[in-house]
Amino acid sequence: MEDYGIHVFIGYADDDFRFVRFDLRRYLEEDLNLNTYIHQRDLRAGYLDQQLLDAIQDSWRLVLVLSANFLRRYEKAHLVMKMCTSAVTPVNPDRVLVLVEQGQGRHVPDYVLAVLDEEKLVRLHSLNEELGYEQKQRIKHLILT
Repeated sequence: MEDYGIHVFIGYADDDFRFVRFDLRRYLEEDLNLNTYIHQRDLRAGYLDQQLLDAIQDSWRLVLVLSANFLRRYEKAHLVMKMCTSAVTPVNPDRVLVLVEQGQGRHVPDYVLAVLDEEKLVRLHSLNEELGYEQKQRIKHLILT
């Protein structure tokens, strides 16, 4: 983890910012003391796609929040998922983990599932609900191991 400038990159849809900024970010940054990359907070002026690629390449773990908003309406969804899945290497094979909103599993592209073990999927009932204890423990385990 020390070889990376960013501990956790979070890929999510703009419409899901409340869950990311107020629940997931708070848990990762405040409880686990990790630094995160959140595009609505951390993007600078300039070429968006290159900044996303740079952030992904410089991140230890890549968390994809696969909600209905992300999978069906977010214009950068496939770009972010492709960049994250192509960043998996033999040196860091457990780089990607997925938080998937209930009912969205069938919409997850095969190329995302191809880089994951089933254990790297954390199921969420709804992004309107806070992360539960078991979900937090799974996320912690998957990020820190």
